[in-house]
Parts: sequence; structure tokens; C-alpha cells
Amino acid sequence: MKVITLAKTKELLGISVTTLDTQIERYIPIIDAKVKQITNNRYNMQILGDVTLDSKIVPISGLSNITGGIQNNMVLDDIDESIIIGSLISGTGIPDGSYIGDFYYNLSTISDSLQTTKAPVINLSADATATGASVVMYLGISIGLQPTVAKGIQWLINQENTDEPGLGWTSKRMGPVSVVRGVAQAAIDGRYGMPVWFVNAFPSYMGIH
Repeated sequence: MKVITLAKTKELLGISVTTLDTQIERYIPIIDAKVKQITNNRYNMQILGDVTLDSKIVPISGLSNITGGIQNNMVLDDIDESIIIGSLISGTGIPDGSYIGDFYYNLSTISDSLQTTKAPVINLSADATATGASVVMYLGISIGLQPTVAKGIQWLINQENTDEPGLGWTSKRMGPVSVVRGVAQAAIDGRYGMPVWFVNAFPSYMGIH
């Protein structure tokens, strides 16, 4: 799953015009690869759940294991470490742009006007658009990190020139958004080719940056 879309990038940067769409789209796959490298996360973990039309409640029945298959004998530690509130989620019956609004794994039951079910259960940010049993869903990046991703795209666009990399500028503007940096913040991480502030904003899921 991509870490950000064109529409979300423009929304977070406050851009309404289409004149920058080509530049933004050019850097989305680049920033996607950089974020996945920095975090050591592919953002394509699979979970299984039962989706109900017009309901936000999705009981979870399985998690992907180390071999890429699905394990159904889940324990609380597996669930607590794997399902993170705020993660983007996609799958049949899941509206585009949905994320995990809440997660319940230590309650006996949870209910809404359409169903009552046992934990573990995730609560979607939007109502499901279809009903399905054992739907394969994919977990993506946390929405809490997307503003940083958008700023990273803005930074890459601002670097478009034929000069050698350097610390020559202290402020840049793209559309209605401006960025001001200090010398320390302007430093470039030698491994990822991005500002240190960008790299430090992301967690690493296996090892260190």
C-alpha cells in the first residue's frame, strides 16, 4: 500500500490548484520507497476480518505470519503489536482512505446498531460499503505520519535544480505552504538522501535507521 496519495498530499499541504500535480505524482513513488526503507516496513501486512455493510465494527479472525500465510491461533501479544490505531486499511468493502479508528482486544463483546460480536475487533473510521466474511485487508502507514510524508514530497520538489546538493536555502514555498529550516534541520542524512528531520520522524520496525 502506498504511504500517501496525490489527493492526501495536496490536502495536507493546503494545495487546491492542479499545476503541481505532475511534480507531486512524480515524487510519490520515490517518497514511498524512501519511507519503506527508513521504517523497514512494507506496509502490506494482511489481516482477516468480517465486514458488515454500514457498520464500522470488524471482528478480526487472523493475522499474516512470518511466511506470509494467515494464522488463526492469535494471542493478545500478536494483536497488540500488529494492529496499530491510526493505520490505513484497505480491502473489499473498506472505503478508500479508511483507517483504524480504534482497536478492542480485551473486551468480551462490542456492539453497534447492526451487530454484537466478540473481541478482537477493529473500529473503522468509516462505515463499510459491503458485507463479507474473512475479508483480506491490508494495513498501511499511520495517518499520524502522513503530514511528514507530504512535507517530504514538498522538500523533494524544492530540490529540483542542477546544482550540487548543499545547504544554500533557508526557506522555500510551494503553493500556499512555506518551509523554514535551520542549519541543523537542513542536514542531509547520508544513507537516505533526505533531511535528518524527515528520517528522525519515522519509527523503525526492525532494527535502527
